[in-house]
Amino acid sequence: VFFTLCLLFILLYVFGIAFRQLADGTDVGNLYFSSVLSAMYTLLIDGCLMDGLGGVVRQLGKESPVCGVLFWIFVLLSSLTVLNMLIGVLCEVVSAVAATEKESLAVNWVMEHMKKLFDNLDESGDGKISKDEFLAILEKPEACGLLEEVGVDVIGMIDQVDAIFMETDEVGATQMKELDFPDLMEVILELRGSNTAKVRHIVDLRKQVLQGIAQTNKALARMEVRFATLDVKERNRGTDVARSREPHLQRTATMP
Repeated sequence: VFFTLCLLFILLYVFGIAFRQLADGTDVGNLYFSSVLSAMYTLLIDGCLMDGLGGVVRQLGKESPVCGVLFWIFVLLSSLTVLNMLIGVLCEVVSAVAATEKESLAVNWVMEHMKKLFDNLDESGDGKISKDEFLAILEKPEACGLLEEVGVDVIGMIDQVDAIFMETDEVGATQMKELDFPDLMEVILELRGSNTAKVRHIVDLRKQVLQGIAQTNKALARMEVRFATLDVKERNRGTDVARSREPHLQRTATMP
């Protein structure tokens, strides 16, 4: 909106200077364009807002056809282009605000009703929700309907339930965790299909991938150590067997 108004002001200033110079010394110039400010005012009232447009254009056309054509060019640029652009921007802003408010009301309504379901199924009573409690809530058709109201794919969320309640400690081991209701709803609302991917989502994905690779590397390292240990034990066992057979072989070789 601000830049559209700046563009309109620039048009008024440029055309005001042009009309002040071109209409200088004429009756219509002395009446409507005696100064730059007067010309800008005339262009704003009669050109942009079209208040008494016909009278000004007729007088300009009689005394200066060039000014008449230039005035219509200004009307085309200002009233029909810039002002319509301003109206379009305002409509877009109002639509965006209305959509945001509508979504906010829907999310608050869903959170209010989901909170009641969570409180009823909170077996431990500590205000935290475990994976089993969450799955028990999703078995209720009411909860699934509420989540679908805000665009959450319930089936897809069930497939991601392990990732929602899983955390990795400093050692790299994974374990299940419990979430508060606000934290859980924040994670659930992030799974809506209408959400757009942001930089932090890519960063979180990269973090999870790196954690998965690190855990895989640690598991492979443990397997290599175990295989190496088994290999050493197997070699030692073969050596012991060979040693235990040596006396028997020697006695067999000395027999006539």
